[in-house]
Amino acid sequence: MVVVALQTGQMIASFQDKILEIAHEIHKYPELSEQEFKTTEKIRSFLTEMNIELLEEQPSTGVLAIIRGGQPGKTVALRADIDALPVLEDPSHKIVSQNQGVMHACGHDIHTAALLGAAAALNRQHQSLCGTVLLIFQPAEEVSTGAKAVIDTGVFDRIRPDAFFSFHVMPSVPEGKIGIRQGPIMAAQKGFTIRIAGKGGHGASPHLTHDPLIAATRTVDALQTIASRQIDPAAPFVLSVCSIHGGTAFNIIPDSMEITGTCRLMDNSISRQVEQWITDIAQKTADIHSCAAEVTFFRRLPALENATPLVSIAQDTAAALLGPENIICQDIMMGSEDFSLYSEIAPIFMYHMGMGVTQGVNYSLHNPHFLVPDAITLQSAELLAQTALRYLEK
Repeated sequence: MVVVALQTGQMIASFQDKILEIAHEIHKYPELSEQEFKTTEKIRSFLTEMNIELLEEQPSTGVLAIIRGGQPGKTVALRADIDALPVLEDPSHKIVSQNQGVMHACGHDIHTAALLGAAAALNRQHQSLCGTVLLIFQPAEEVSTGAKAVIDTGVFDRIRPDAFFSFHVMPSVPEGKIGIRQGPIMAAQKGFTIRIAGKGGHGASPHLTHDPLIAATRTVDALQTIASRQIDPAAPFVLSVCSIHGGTAFNIIPDSMEITGTCRLMDNSISRQVEQWITDIAQKTADIHSCAAEVTFFRRLPALENATPLVSIAQDTAAALLGPENIICQDIMMGSEDFSLYSEIAPIFMYHMGMGVTQGVNYSLHNPHFLVPDAITLQSAELLAQTALRYLEK
């Protein structure tokens, strides 16, 4: 294994200039979710240049490719997300987005370039691989539709991975360290919209109306009892109402109101129960006020759980790359990731690659000042390549 890891590192070093060039190019020309057409072209061009096979199944944006080993074995999937965010970048950065108001503020440019680097290194030694490496350059992670788009291509009906690995750059983890956690690490997500229909009228005659605004405000208040009275206080859970809209004038009671919010939890087993609680509270509160409530849910994602059988492989790989003293137990995060959907196909695992600095300010994901050092790109490429090798050899 030491020999294989060394070869991978040397190969990635030989591609270093090309990997960084494409990382910078993707950073300069970011594209929003489901609009990653030029990014897709760049990925396809690089893979074709490296003589890596593109699959017949492809999502509208994003790329699926495969490296077939010279020896039989299992199939491991490596995934990187490719989309950017509607964020105006700090213009003082060395490399700045040329698409005004769009920025790689979550590091997906680094994820993409790292997977391309890993793919190039693995393909160089494909004859010695015992098994197959499936490459997933996934679109639309930021809007939670990309993983489903990949699954809907039907690729997993023909090529079914035995495991999925991915990583995310993480400013909360110090640079030079890798965060690893067994079990749930990122939260389940569900967005919700509550539409409350009543009967509007003049503000001077509220007795002639069925006021949806009163029903809405009491619904917002009642929703907080899910966390305070239904959920185990020791269990991570968040329910946030983030918008409430309705009305057109200061003296007119509106016909309807709309509430939107998000819910995050780590326990997939209570996901449906939470939806039922939200629905019951909205409908019964509306009914008390002679109104009607309609509840819809969207962006449903399960919690991301790192599969136990893959943790030891990840720990061994990360320790070989950076040393065991630089592997830390990653805290859970209430953010969500649609990488979790691949758990419907096979066990999954996500690393958190440290990029936090000890001197200066650590800017969070989705911040206009967020920027990933080049060294992290190359380090991440080697981590992905070695993970694939270690998994297939195991």
